[in-house]
Amino acid sequence: MFGDMGGSLPGPLLLLALVAALVALAYLLGRRRQRVKDTSLSVLAGIGRAILDAQLDVDALCEVVYQQASRIVDTQNFHLGIFDGDDYEIKIWVREGRLVPPRRFPGAGHEGIIGWMHEKRQPLLVRDFRREWEQLPARPVYETQHTPARAGVFVPLVSGGAAIGAMAIQSHTPGAYSEEDLRLLMVLASQAAGALRNAQLFAAERALTQKLQLIAEVTQQLTAVQPLPDLFQQIVNLVRDTFGYYVVIIFVVDEAARVVRVGASTDPAIPAEIPTMNFGEGIIGWAAVHAEIVHARDVTQEPRYRSLLAAPNTRAEIAVPLTVEGRVLGLLDVQADEVDAFSEDDLDLLQTLARQLALAIQEALHLRRRAPPDRAPDHHDRGQPRDGFHPQHRRPVRRSGRPGGGLLRLRPRPHLRAQRRPPPSSAPVRACTAASGRSSSSTTTSATPA
Repeated sequence: MFGDMGGSLPGPLLLLALVAALVALAYLLGRRRQRVKDTSLSVLAGIGRAILDAQLDVDALCEVVYQQASRIVDTQNFHLGIFDGDDYEIKIWVREGRLVPPRRFPGAGHEGIIGWMHEKRQPLLVRDFRREWEQLPARPVYETQHTPARAGVFVPLVSGGAAIGAMAIQSHTPGAYSEEDLRLLMVLASQAAGALRNAQLFAAERALTQKLQLIAEVTQQLTAVQPLPDLFQQIVNLVRDTFGYYVVIIFVVDEAARVVRVGASTDPAIPAEIPTMNFGEGIIGWAAVHAEIVHARDVTQEPRYRSLLAAPNTRAEIAVPLTVEGRVLGLLDVQADEVDAFSEDDLDLLQTLARQLALAIQEALHLRRRAPPDRAPDHHDRGQPRDGFHPQHRRPVRRSGRPGGGLLRLRPRPHLRAQRRPPPSSAPVRACTAASGRSSSSTTTSATPA
């Protein structure tokens, strides 16, 4: 009977074989799904632990995100960036397996696929750029010297309803990424975004604390009795060391000469390069004349900017006038080596420091004007105007016994000095007194102006 079947299995046996094959296939698929599920759960658990273990530091968290993304997909071409206004700052950048230094891209927060994620807060999976090019919601922006990718997965980091950053992973192999990869990367991005936002808030609070400490230190320096040049130098060094600004300069105003002079600088070459600047010249001269803040976000786009050989890397600048009752006594100038480097918080801090400096200068001028007229100038006064700013001004004092009274000349004119000189001897005075019958006390002339 079996020979008549030509070696083929009978119907029931064939059916059983098919069922067994289907069961085995289902078992293998189930095992595969279980392995994927186990892998996914392991990855997710690792993501949570790694983020919880990370400190509240933006850079450290970005490194953790990169490490966890490497457990999900091949990260030979990877970057993780943070949005800062219109700019996009790449924190972790790997290109062809090599780490690239972090870089800031001005205006890139609204360009290409990155800009699309910034606006829409949605992920994007591209299996093949060539085939899907016309259907892409936004076109990628490539650097011309590098070969365009064939596949990519792009995930925004969303916290509080806003995209605070983005993660981009690309490959030269079409179909390199799957829906499962996208799902896991979205989970990673979701957990990382909250932690990164907390780290940003913590960094902002720490920066605020540093600013308050700086203001306290500046206030302490201002209350100390010391020459203005020493005070100025301490202030510019404090501001630079606390916040890492590229250059910090304090200028003083000479109204009589209509120029501004460098009072102190963090770079010793600057006073030699620009000992004075005319009123209206450059950003500093303009701010001195108009008593207004000048904020040059990009000095290459600022026609009033004057470049310095001692500061060739300046990219942004803020000049804040030091004013008291509308009078400009000087300027606080801060420069950065990045475009649009100053935030509103920086501007508020500099304005606070400027107000304190202006009051300190006013007090120093008042004390100098009250100094005795015959005091020999110390080493801080030599070569400088006697009042620090206006060499033609006399040094007035308040009328004794009359607070808020008029101003007197401390140095009498030569012909008045001769009239007030006491007699050469006291004998004639006594003789005159005896002859007139008046007491000596009533004829004595005071040498002090009334």
